[in-house]
Amino acid sequence: MIEFDHDTIAACCTATPPDSDGSALVNAIAHCCAAPELKLALVRGGWHRLGGVVDGDYRPIAEHLLQWAEEESQGDLEDLVLRYIDAGYFATRIRGKTHYLTLSTGPEPYDFIQIEVEELQEEVERILIDRDWYPEDLEEFVAPMANFPRIDPEPIAPPRYHLRRIFTAHQLLATQRLQHPPQYQNMTRFGSEWSHSSASHHPLCHHWVIAVRESIDAEGDARYALRPIPTHDAPPYTRKPLPETLFGAELANLLTTIDREAGHPFAWYFLMLGSAMVTHQLGDRVLLDHLNDYSYLPQRDLQVLTSWHQKPYSV
Repeated sequence: MIEFDHDTIAACCTATPPDSDGSALVNAIAHCCAAPELKLALVRGGWHRLGGVVDGDYRPIAEHLLQWAEEESQGDLEDLVLRYIDAGYFATRIRGKTHYLTLSTGPEPYDFIQIEVEELQEEVERILIDRDWYPEDLEEFVAPMANFPRIDPEPIAPPRYHLRRIFTAHQLLATQRLQHPPQYQNMTRFGSEWSHSSASHHPLCHHWVIAVRESIDAEGDARYALRPIPTHDAPPYTRKPLPETLFGAELANLLTTIDREAGHPFAWYFLMLGSAMVTHQLGDRVLLDHLNDYSYLPQRDLQVLTSWHQKPYSV
């Protein structure tokens, strides 16, 4: 069983300058871990989170805005505002995207290692304190409403990679057995159906990654909510209600189009289960075609679809 060392990969990420397509990151990790089959499965961007505090020359004052505000205010927001209203400080944000790297390690769908690497860039977002806008509480001071005066975001440091997490899929999935039993059952069924369908000749991790949402419960223990994310898109029109006349050859052609764009057979079925790209109505239409003796699915896929129809689910 291949095991990746967290510290080794973290150092590799830190030492690798981001490029336009993530290839440098993949090559660097694959080289340092002797894993030439490592693949970049998906990049998801468009997110940001709180940054820190910088002065008027963009020199760092604090790395974490919330922590700084809590320590400086000591529960007295007015005192914080009065002390720093003329300081000329700026609040920053971290703009990022997540690179999902996967490596198949065995024959089963969840036999894979997933590495999540964040590409981060800190940029100035706004004046820290505006004389014409007073926050009602510390939460609003740290994350003011949309009408707070903003400035054009300006990067203050080059982008960098940061290792977010590494996990073996089947081991992480096992945590769901006790934390989220229904989700565990659905995720397990998703993988089982993959292995029993015509998609089984394609590694699941080349077409799906697992998004992880981590939280801390009342006892201080980590809890994880998992959901599969497709690494490919579906034709936009599949997200809409299906035309009343879409049956037979036209419907079969639609399935072929989705599968071709996804890169593996029976892709439309798994997109139906694990995304909003494909309506569940599509599965019902396909099954109705086969009940009316218009057959185009392989028998193994038809059996999976029939089982879903008898006991529908999604992940």
